Amino acid sequence: MDRLQSLPVARELVMVPEAPRRAEPVQRAPRGTAAEKSDIRNVQDHVVSQLKAALSVPRLAARVRMSQRNFARVFRDGTG
Repeated sequence: MDRLQSLPVARELVMVPEAPRRAEPVQRAPRGTAAEKSDIRNVQDHVVSQLKAALSVPRLAARVRMSQRNFARVFRDGTG
């Protein structure tokens, strides 16, 4: 088989690489979920019961197992 005859066969056999697929976007829980609301109520109850204690965002965030940044956002959204 010469080059002219083998070229069409080679084109059929060679797989064209697909373009890389984009990663699916991360699905996040909707803001204001029941768990977040429960966590904020828990923190509010704790703050009221510990008014004389030294409370801080890091401690309160740790209490509900959230990052400080996420805790501040959820607390602000949940309390106004």
